[in-house]
Amino acid sequence: MGCVNWQVCMECVQKQPACCNDAPLVPIGIKDVERIVSLGHKTEDFVFAKEYDISEYFDAEPWWKDSFTEIGGKHYRMNVKKDSRGHCFFLKEGEGCVLGKERPAICKIYPFWVYDNKVEFEKGEIEECHACRKLGSVQSVMGALGENKQSIRSYFNEFKQDCEKNRKEYEKILRNALKLR
Repeated sequence: MGCVNWQVCMECVQKQPACCNDAPLVPIGIKDVERIVSLGHKTEDFVFAKEYDISEYFDAEPWWKDSFTEIGGKHYRMNVKKDSRGHCFFLKEGEGCVLGKERPAICKIYPFWVYDNKVEFEKGEIEECHACRKLGSVQSVMGALGENKQSIRSYFNEFKQDCEKNRKEYEKILRNALKLR
């Protein structure tokens, strides 16, 4: 499906710090990298290897904690780089996300998360997300973004399976991003 109503997203970016223009780094998976590369982007241009203190995620789901890659005793995750303005590398002035339907799975999931197979607003996002505040309900926000519970679950499961199954590929890309062998 994908975001078919960019008006909500563009309105958000113009009104407040948002998921694309002032958020923490966006985690990506191998399938995300493959899709973005297929559009002509070079991995080294958009992948950022961020070091994390794994203790910060003590209450995270086991698959999420296990998806961090350990290199040299440090824990890393692949993320999308930010540009010189601190915005997502793929957020272009007046255009929005240049990746469109090929944007990372996490971007397609946001502002939702899947808890025990139930699609809900991600914890804490009802206050942060412009669309959540403006439209109020999970169903309304999904509709405005051109999504439904099935599509959100599909993106979530894709990202989760990617994290669980592609550890060697993650490490290879992270090592390249860190300029390690």
